[in-house]
Amino acid sequence: MRDPKRIDGYMKRLGDVWKDYPDFRFGQLLMNLLGNVQREVKMDLFYVEDDKFFEAFEKCYARMMGKEDPQ
Repeated sequence: MRDPKRIDGYMKRLGDVWKDYPDFRFGQLLMNLLGNVQREVKMDLFYVEDDKFFEAFEKCYARMMGKEDPQ
């Protein structure tokens, strides 16, 4: 079983990102983020493990904010 403790951190991060785009509806936010992440990982997101997903998520978010990829 995957550790349920991971969920709060991921949800907080998603909330922080949404605050940078408050005019997006939740569905718009998800579609934009998921589309960018899927292009980054180059595979169906259904099969991407959480750590790889959030690594790609952070890269995409940095680009959306006009910043360098986080290291």
